[in-house]
Amino acid sequence: MRKQFYFLLLSVLLSIPLGMKATIVDDPGVFDFSPFYDPSSGVIGLSLMFFPSEEGDTVYIPDYIYENNQYKYVVNINTGAFYDCHAKYIRLPNHLRFIQDYAFHYCCFLTTLEFTNDISDIDFGEIDDIVGGCNYVDEIIVPLEYLSNYIEDPEDRFFPFYLYEQLKGKRVLSTYNKMMWSDYKFKVGGNVTPFYCTGVNGTTATINSNVNVVPANTAVCLKGNDGNVVYAIATMNNADNVTVYSNIHNVNSTTNITNSSGNYHHDFNGLNYFETITTTVCFEPYSAYLTTSSSDDISVPSN
Repeated sequence: MRKQFYFLLLSVLLSIPLGMKATIVDDPGVFDFSPFYDPSSGVIGLSLMFFPSEEGDTVYIPDYIYENNQYKYVVNINTGAFYDCHAKYIRLPNHLRFIQDYAFHYCCFLTTLEFTNDISDIDFGEIDDIVGGCNYVDEIIVPLEYLSNYIEDPEDRFFPFYLYEQLKGKRVLSTYNKMMWSDYKFKVGGNVTPFYCTGVNGTTATINSNVNVVPANTAVCLKGNDGNVVYAIATMNNADNVTVYSNIHNVNSTTNITNSSGNYHHDFNGLNYFETITTTVCFEPYSAYLTTSSSDDISVPSN
């Protein structure tokens, strides 16, 4: 059944401008299903093979089809099922067990993918494999009751993608991008040494190296080599009780800084100094920089 409506809540959730007509597609007859069996798990059900590319902007995949006095659950989404689909919002069925790579290949209008069951029960590769060729997915919704099942797993396939796309928590270290922060509290990958800058007195910084869970919107400094890839892993653990130096400024969007209007410093050259910025420097979003009254490098004590 397709529903045409002006619905305030849906407009807010899907970022559809008020007054724009939204089309929800949830009629099983629109979808192409085939029998599915996975011998390794014994899962039997239906596989979604294909969805017409221009059927609607909001798609609710049916949870099941009732035929021959049986409920047949949709358990698999096949490779290419949503190839070049024009849908913006896709809600997955709540008995889903498998998503094949490139299931949403070139589904380049897609902005929101909603999971309705425990994502840890679903067998799939990396999120960016199943949406291969699509750079526009910017929201992934999961049921809150399942969050704790996988949010703290550092090897989890979902949250590194979520943090990269939503919180920009993946950092490739370079000379001018060795601070990291996020909208959400997080743990830092173990291939770097993180510390908080808690104050600056003259040309000497004070630091706190006891970093467990970085609070939201709090910059943490990273000691590591240029080219290291650092992940922030979302966590529900209590955040560190720490106060950082007030002159550390979070960068929300790509920002160019010069020394023409003040004394700016960046972290971190690997030699225990916040170096003075003497040329134009480009900072990435979710990085940070330091300002002080000193025009000299700021030393950081070894530990």
